[in-house]
Amino acid sequence: MLPKNSKPILVIDCSNLCYQAFFTMGDLSCDGMPVGVIYGFLWRIIKLAEKYNGTNKIYFVFDSQRSYRKKIYPEYKANRKTKPPIENIDELYYQIDQLRTEVLPDMGFKNIFRQAFYESDDIIAKIVQDTNKEQFVIVSSDNDLWQLLDYHVHIDDNKGELKTREWFLEFSGGLAPWFWAEAKAHAGCSSDFVIGIKGVGDKTALKYLREELKSGKAFDAIKAGEEQIKFNRPLVFLPFKGKNPIEYEISVDRITKRKIKNVFEKFKFKSMLEPLNLEKWSVYYA
Repeated sequence: MLPKNSKPILVIDCSNLCYQAFFTMGDLSCDGMPVGVIYGFLWRIIKLAEKYNGTNKIYFVFDSQRSYRKKIYPEYKANRKTKPPIENIDELYYQIDQLRTEVLPDMGFKNIFRQAFYESDDIIAKIVQDTNKEQFVIVSSDNDLWQLLDYHVHIDDNKGELKTREWFLEFSGGLAPWFWAEAKAHAGCSSDFVIGIKGVGDKTALKYLREELKSGKAFDAIKAGEEQIKFNRPLVFLPFKGKNPIEYEISVDRITKRKIKNVFEKFKFKSMLEPLNLEKWSVYYA
């Protein structure tokens, strides 16, 4: 659990949070340009600071458009293309890029990370695994990140629940969080189109890893599918072991009231400019 009154470092899975904002605030516009994703994202950021005892330490992590995983498995995430197209999806991508290259830098945030061929999950994993001297809260509803849960790593699932190492131990029947990646290698991941062993879901995979599954169709299928499991491991384990190492540098934010106001005025976020709401951002001021 998080130590009482601690101010953890918040590590934001930005694409994940932007998708949520898109489906709740996507209709907002300013001078004919979509701004709902930006508006919803910024409101979430300040609410997270309030939720976690006024922490002002925050890292923003974005996906690369290119992927090492697709190099070894071209069908990776291919199923997402088969779903009915999302109306105005280009507006989402445009605003994500705006946040990364314009909005957050203009506000004075410095720890904004993206690296070619890596997903945000990989960079997040690298950051939280590099030290156990800090308390981290990863903000994401992506359950692939459960494998990172540790004494110093927690996950805010954007649904009101803080997932912890203790939570995972109970969920998995006593297995440590790193077993979640191994379970995914067995069961597959439908959201990423990683093909698992037929007839084996997450619960069955965890049961097998607990050595409680010793016979039957699922057991036989797992034994016969060892090559598939081996193939899946680099797709589901974090971080991906790519040709180039994951690199990032932690900097000091340079946020001021003037910078914050300039951004809100530019996008005509009138509610954010109200004195009480504007004051909430003072936690980040340099």
